[in-house]
Amino acid sequence: MRILGVCCLLLLCEAATLIRAENGRDFAGQYWLSDVVESNGLVSATLTVRLHNYSGSDIQAARLLLHAGAPGTILADNIALANHAHQVVRAKIAVRVEEFNSWRRRGPMLAVEWQQTGDTVTQRPVELIRALSIPVEP
Repeated sequence: MRILGVCCLLLLCEAATLIRAENGRDFAGQYWLSDVVESNGLVSATLTVRLHNYSGSDIQAARLLLHAGAPGTILADNIALANHAHQVVRAKIAVRVEEFNSWRRRGPMLAVEWQQTGDTVTQRPVELIRALSIPVEP
C-alpha cells in the first residue's frame, strides 16, 4: 500500500513537470560542446543540441539561433518539430573567448524562431542544460 502511494506521488510529480513545461517554456534541451579550439581570441567548436518542443503545437520552417553578440547566428534552418518531439542539431560555431567562457555559468543562449499564421514571426528562448554527450541519432 505504501509503495503504491509513493508510485502515485512520483507519477503525479512527473505529470506536473510536463504540464509546467508546456505552460512555462516552449523549448528546452541539452547541449554538448566538442572539438573545442581556441585561436586569436575566438573559440571554434561543434555545438550539439537535443531540442525538445513543448510549445503546445507543431512548428514548421523554424530556425535555431545562437545569440552570441550581434544578430543571432543561424545554427539550423527549416526545422520541423512536432509538439513533444525532439530533434538533434549539430553545428560548427565560432564565438569570442569571453562569450564562450560565460557559458560555464549559463550555457549558450539559443532561440527558436518561426512564422506563425500570417506575417507574425515568433521567437522563443530555449532553456538548456549541459549534457555529458549527445549521441548522433540515425
